[in-house]
Amino acid sequence: PEVVVMKALNGEIGMQFRHLAPANWTLLLSNKDKGNYRVLKAVYPGLDAAIYFNMNCKDQVLREIFEDRRFRIALSLALDRNTINQLCYQGLLKPLQAASTSYDPMWTEEMGESYIEHDPDEANRLLDEMGLIERDKNGYRLRPDGKTLELTIEIYEYTGVGVVDVYELVASFWDKIGVKTAVKPQERSLWTVRVTAGEHQVAGYAVGGILWQLDPVWYIPVSTSTYWAPLYGLWYATQGEAGEEPPQEILKLIELYEELVSTLDEEARTLIGREILGIHSENLWVIGILGESPKPLVVSNNFRNVPPEMFDDFRMQCEGKLNPEQFFIKSFE
Repeated sequence: PEVVVMKALNGEIGMQFRHLAPANWTLLLSNKDKGNYRVLKAVYPGLDAAIYFNMNCKDQVLREIFEDRRFRIALSLALDRNTINQLCYQGLLKPLQAASTSYDPMWTEEMGESYIEHDPDEANRLLDEMGLIERDKNGYRLRPDGKTLELTIEIYEYTGVGVVDVYELVASFWDKIGVKTAVKPQERSLWTVRVTAGEHQVAGYAVGGILWQLDPVWYIPVSTSTYWAPLYGLWYATQGEAGEEPPQEILKLIELYEELVSTLDEEARTLIGREILGIHSENLWVIGILGESPKPLVVSNNFRNVPPEMFDDFRMQCEGKLNPEQFFIKSFE
């Protein structure tokens, strides 16, 4: 990512938005004349940071804790998203739950705001209600088997803007409610192998954008790339030959998804999608942190017909936002 920024400053890039981050805005704008480029806006229509509990966790005691919805709600309420936003993203992002974003017609404000308030008192109450009352000598809560309740968040530097800092802050907020948390940065390929095999406890990553119906792994366990339930995804992908059969509440998500992709009427499809997202906003198998990031888009001054705003998404042609076949390079001779 640092090389991408350097190339932009030196005027060596025709058009680039990937690996440029909100933190780069000031630097890129102050050097645009020297680099002979303009800075446009690319909005990421998903979440830039989220927490994936592994519902297939191999530690059975921890798995039972994860399966208790009160635990997931408590850990969401423990987060001070505004502080994370200010310290890591210059306040440019939007606190959101992991239920798509406002660019999605299936999204509602109620979904996006479920359990995102910073309420450590309620978080502590929920954990106490679960029976996680006993503490070790350092003040951390004990699991039912008497061991310290410890979590490891596995991440890789997926944006190039210091996501380690984001998850270190997450860990600090969870520490305050008695859940001992460590952050474990890894090389990307190792992270992918571990998370898709279900070897992790908790993973930190983004959540895909508004066309999640075409890439449903964020909300539906259809493959091992469903980071919150890779073995349920394996079960679905192999038609039950491998992995783990999901419980009824997650089978319901799969049924809704299969209904969604076979429904032709747009209004009916929107309602089904909204039901899927609503289930996620209530259950929090994935905890959303922040999203809808306005990222800088660098475009050389001789690279023309690029609109002033677009989606930072692999499917960037959605909603008619971008027409790459109409780009052209202009000679100034």
